[in-house]
Amino acid sequence: RSNDAHEDNPALGLRGLRALRASEDILREQLTALANADTATEADLWVMAPMVSTVEETDYFVTLAKEYGIKTAGVMVEVPSAALMADRVLEIADFASIGTNDLTQYTMAADRLLGSVASFQDPWHPAVLRLIKATADGGKANGKPVGICGEAAADPLLAVALVGMGATTLSMAPTALADVRASLLQYDRADAERIAAIKRAYRTLYVAGLPLAVRLCLQPQDDAACGLGFFFAATNHDAVMQRTKLHCRSLLIVVFIGRCSPGGFNKSGGAGCDSTSETRKSVW
Repeated sequence: RSNDAHEDNPALGLRGLRALRASEDILREQLTALANADTATEADLWVMAPMVSTVEETDYFVTLAKEYGIKTAGVMVEVPSAALMADRVLEIADFASIGTNDLTQYTMAADRLLGSVASFQDPWHPAVLRLIKATADGGKANGKPVGICGEAAADPLLAVALVGMGATTLSMAPTALADVRASLLQYDRADAERIAAIKRAYRTLYVAGLPLAVRLCLQPQDDAACGLGFFFAATNHDAVMQRTKLHCRSLLIVVFIGRCSPGGFNKSGGAGCDSTSETRKSVW
């Protein structure tokens, strides 16, 4: 271990690259071993530093890795500051891997190991999705790959949205591969980008039932299924002011930038339900 000191809040303490930098001899030994292994094999070695928070830290690690002959050096994006500065981080790093578990933890200020705040550990949250998109945009602007490492990639629907946001690779447990593969095969790139546009709706509407509503609307048997999904999403809050009639073209559907027609999103991308559905107007 590079840091044995007691910390009251280790998740925000000396960990990852911070700890290795404080004990640079350990980091140099690790880079030496990796470089030797790379020379001795035909493997395509990619090395990344965890818990990177700043552009300066990125430059430090990448420069040191190149000094030891590491050809491809990148960073983990787990801290919101790195995501927000991804355009500059990825000018330096060769790639980024988004650690969605820690990124969610730090964004929501909720310990991922603490059951009492488990409800905040939600990769569908708008703040998390916006940071993921910002990182992917930074990669695209610099021609660098951005992967997803964390539980988020194992969600079959969210995996499609992540690809639509610009993720170039997805990492997940082997048990999730079949479901995610089947989900991805249902959509082309344009479809994935339209589904990713759902993230924009989160800026206006976010409730616990939203992922279910999205699933119902992506592949409805008929428009009624779509309406039912959004009815569930709109009424999932306890704070309900009044009951009202909303046409399917109005707020809830337009917000999602999707056409709820039989068989999924319409290629034109607009809201296309003609029926009306009864819903409730929540306070947000």
